[in-house]
Amino acid sequence: MALQAQLHPDPRRIYVTGFSNGGFMAHRAGIELSDAVAAIAAVEGSVASAESIQNVPAPLRPVSVLMLHGDRDPAVAYCDGQTYASQEQSFNYWSAANRCSTTDRAASLCNAQGITSVAEKDASGCARGTEVKFYKLLGGQHDWYTIPMNAPASLPFNPNFDARSGVTTNDIVWNFLAAHPKR
Repeated sequence: MALQAQLHPDPRRIYVTGFSNGGFMAHRAGIELSDAVAAIAAVEGSVASAESIQNVPAPLRPVSVLMLHGDRDPAVAYCDGQTYASQEQSFNYWSAANRCSTTDRAASLCNAQGITSVAEKDASGCARGTEVKFYKLLGGQHDWYTIPMNAPASLPFNPNFDARSGVTTNDIVWNFLAAHPKR
């Protein structure tokens, strides 16, 4: 409250981002503080543990969500489903919670064989203009990358990163958050 009185933040632009455990926290803040949070960005995190995904409550209001995850992350497995909810389960949770009407790809992020070739997935037509976006970091480990990730010879890599999306984790997160004020 003291910071609000001193800084006067725009209440439509309250964002939460986090890496690893902070990524789990960003998901949790998006759910529990959905009346205040406009958007979250979770890097190398998941919405819940695998055993509790079905018990995660719905947020009170829609929240835009960006997820970045390396397909070779040894700490928070991409498709594990045994320890943590998979990236597919996290994406599906948010697209359902935000009542999204369109998903750009029918293909899953994970299947019975493991990680699929899908590098980006987007749910749009969501309540109150929110969006759910996922980017796979090809060759990505458990890290917050400050190097450009749009060159095929670099690791990690995503062919969909460009000047509009951003090419480093900082750029990608900020571009997404800045484009999603609370409506």
